[in-house]
Order: sequence, then structure tokens, then C-alpha cells
Amino acid sequence: MAGASWTSKLQLYDCVSLQGIPLSNNVAEVAAVIMCLSAWKGHNIVIHTDSSLVMRLVGGNLLAMERDGWGDFPWVSHSCSHQPPYRHLLFQLRSHRGRLSFSKAKAHSSDRWNNLADSLVNEGRLRGCPLDLGALHTPDGWVGLFPVLAHQPVPYLSAMTVRGLVTAPLSSRKASKFCDRWTVTMGTLFGVYLDVDRYAQLVWKINMPVGLKETL
Repeated sequence: MAGASWTSKLQLYDCVSLQGIPLSNNVAEVAAVIMCLSAWKGHNIVIHTDSSLVMRLVGGNLLAMERDGWGDFPWVSHSCSHQPPYRHLLFQLRSHRGRLSFSKAKAHSSDRWNNLADSLVNEGRLRGCPLDLGALHTPDGWVGLFPVLAHQPVPYLSAMTVRGLVTAPLSSRKASKFCDRWTVTMGTLFGVYLDVDRYAQLVWKINMPVGLKETL
């Protein structure tokens, strides 16, 4: 369980309990920006965030994700599962009808407003209204869903073709049933989310015979 919040010098604030997708601190930071943009749409605002990920996203990484079709990216864990909030963040940025800028705040400092936002996160996690990040609605036409192929190198085009036409072993009907049962079992018994698809791919990075990797 995680929470997200925003606050302002006008004594206006909001805090929620997040759900719907695998959660992390980075996801909560993105959710907080989405909440703030939704609340202040049309106003001239400066968003102060202590998240380096958010600063990279608004600095160009969101556009790179859109250009490449919202695939997997090294700066985002479980990025496929997190596509709805990232796409919705880009929509909120594009549809904001006012001046908008971002400023990097120092984390864990004596900044009054940053500390207040941190305390509201805990309040949202425990008592806030639920916000389903997987159900965020992004209107059609605001965000591109497919990769831009113009001027892309041949290796990239080949990889995209294979990804679109060839079913990955773990995505087969037989394997997907096992992965789903494993994820549900781990969540029920131990209260943790394990994406088998994500971690199984790491087996290929282990230094062992290929035949043993295929068996695993």
C-alpha cells in the first residue's frame, strides 16, 4: 500500500491511497504530479518535486516513451504495468491551460512544504480515498500509443517487428496461467507482488550453459 499527496502555500492539499498497479516510490511521485495537475488545471503553477524521475520524465523521457510505443525502459520498473499513469501524465501536461514549470526540491531537507507533503503521504496511505492508477482515463488523440518508425535504425525496427509478431514464451497460454497463479499465491501467502515475467528474463543474464537456462 502506498500514498500520494500534494500541498500548496494556499493551505490547499490532497492525499490519496494508491492502488491498481504495482506500487513504488517513483509511481507515487508520478501520481502526486497527476493529482496536482488535475486540481490546478488552467492555473499558472510551479511544481516543486524531490523526485529525480519526475524531472527526467518532464525533461524529455515521457516524449521518448511515447516515441518508442511505451515499451520497457531502464529508468522505470514494471514499465508495461505503469503505462496508464505515464500516458495520463503526458496528457495532463499537454492539456494544462496555463504556465507550468517544475523545480527540483532537495529530499529529506528542512523544507517546510516538502516535509508537509511527506506527512500527508502517510495520511493518504492510511486514511485517504483510493485512487486506481490502472483506471486513469486518457482521452483519445492526446497521446500516441504506437512507436514512431521514421528515422529509426534497422536493429530497432527488427526488434519491434519481432515483439509485435512473435509471442514470447512466457506470454503463451500455458505459461501465462502458471505466472498468474504464482503471482496470486505469493500475494496471498506473503503479501508481496512478484512479476514472474520480469524476473524470469534475468535468467538469461546468468553465466551458465544455454541448455540449463532454457530448462529453467
